[in-house]
Amino acid sequence: MGALISARQAGDPKLSVTFVLATDPGRTHRSQIDDVAAAVEPDRSDEPAVLVTVGVNREQLNNPRPGAGVTGRVSCGLRPIAYVWLRDFIDAAWAWIWF
Repeated sequence: MGALISARQAGDPKLSVTFVLATDPGRTHRSQIDDVAAAVEPDRSDEPAVLVTVGVNREQLNNPRPGAGVTGRVSCGLRPIAYVWLRDFIDAAWAWIWF
């Protein structure tokens, strides 16, 4: 969430997004962020999640279905390669040190 907030504050708040629908996994779609929720909440599996609203052109979707799952990736800009590879470890270490 920190990288997303930093990227939106540093530049254009409409960051680019690539996503794949569970009903059409062979096709990648592109769009931009419209809105990001202000709070992190647990999803169905009690994992932290943030609701990100993305504009979608319905004409580009093959057989859209209500409630279909989506996997997406937000482009938050360039970061050092070591940070990208070790980001989960770094976040876990900071959480362990501060709590």
